[in-house]
Amino acid sequence: MNISGNSLSYGVAAYQAGQSRVDQAGAAIAAGSLPNDAQKRVDQVRSVDGVSQNQADKASQLVELQAGKREALAGSRVIQAASATLGSLIDTYA
Repeated sequence: MNISGNSLSYGVAAYQAGQSRVDQAGAAIAAGSLPNDAQKRVDQVRSVDGVSQNQADKASQLVELQAGKREALAGSRVIQAASATLGSLIDTYA
């Protein structure tokens, strides 16, 4: 009997991709949270309708953070399903 571990590897890959996305978004948010005075002036000049570019970047990074969270959660659920499936196959054939 040959048991394929593809679903488990896909789940791990999805979880790792989500974790990487969360790490990158978190680092970008942390790096942009305390701009220096020169950056504040540039943001004020570039602001359109009262929303600076820095705030728009933070919003997009927060969206990326949530997307990474969902991706990691989906990957963990795939891992759980693969584990349960493998466990039931082993119980059936044992």
